[in-house]
Amino acid sequence: MKVINMDTHDSDQNKRQKSFTFNKKLLKLTIAGGAVFWVTSIVTSLLPIAAEYRAALYYFLIGVIFNTVRFLFIGCSIGYLYKGGKMDVVDYD
Repeated sequence: MKVINMDTHDSDQNKRQKSFTFNKKLLKLTIAGGAVFWVTSIVTSLLPIAAEYRAALYYFLIGVIFNTVRFLFIGCSIGYLYKGGKMDVVDYD
C-alpha cells in the first residue's frame, strides 16, 4: 500500500500553479514586447530619414561588393602576370 504525504502533494500542486502563472505572465510580456517592437519598427521606417538611410546603405553595399570583385580580379590578374603565366603555385626549382 502506497502512503502519500499530503503536505508534499499540496506543495507540488502549488509549485505547478506558480509555474503556470509565471509562464502565462511571460507569454503576455513576450507578445506585448513583440508588438511594441514591430509598431516602433514600422513607425520608424515611415520617417523620411529612414529612406535616406536605406538608400545610403544600398549604395554602400553595392560599392563594397563591386570593389571587392574588382580588386579580387585585379589581384588575381597581377598574380598571374607576375608568375609569367604559369599556373603552378609552388616553384620546385
